[in-house]
Amino acid sequence: MGNQYYFHDVDKSARKPTEDIMEWLKQWYTVINVEDDKTWRQRDVDLLALQSLDGKFPTCTKLEIKVDKYHGTPNYCCEIISNTSKNSIGCWYQTQSDYIVYYFPNIRELHLINTKQAQEYVKANESKFKNLNVDTTGRNGEYWYSTLNKLVPRKEMQKHVDVKIFKI
Repeated sequence: MGNQYYFHDVDKSARKPTEDIMEWLKQWYTVINVEDDKTWRQRDVDLLALQSLDGKFPTCTKLEIKVDKYHGTPNYCCEIISNTSKNSIGCWYQTQSDYIVYYFPNIRELHLINTKQAQEYVKANESKFKNLNVDTTGRNGEYWYSTLNKLVPRKEMQKHVDVKIFKI
């Protein structure tokens, strides 16, 4: 048995970190939250950051947010299977974002991870990383499903993948 999360609590607790990230990004970008948009949700994209470089046509950077309250561990927790019963692909591989915004809200530290590089690195090295199963339950504690995650050492990922770290 792995860790356990209550869906209602996780969903509610993710709103504040998203607001923090959006506020920080607004220094440079027009930010659009697309978490509730079905089309973007299917692509595992949470935010669009728009920036006009030439004053005419904005560039669009797609961002996927991952919030991790366990900043004291040396790992990134990378979901590779979102539902083990259905064997459905996890967000880490599913996202069509340009960057994964991996955020530690307790210390307000944001890791901006190049998605394509991170996907390739984790996939090529999956067998090296420890598994972490996480159970998701409903408000009344009823079991819904489990996810399979890989615990990827942050220092290792940062050696092989473009990761920028910011205090926000």
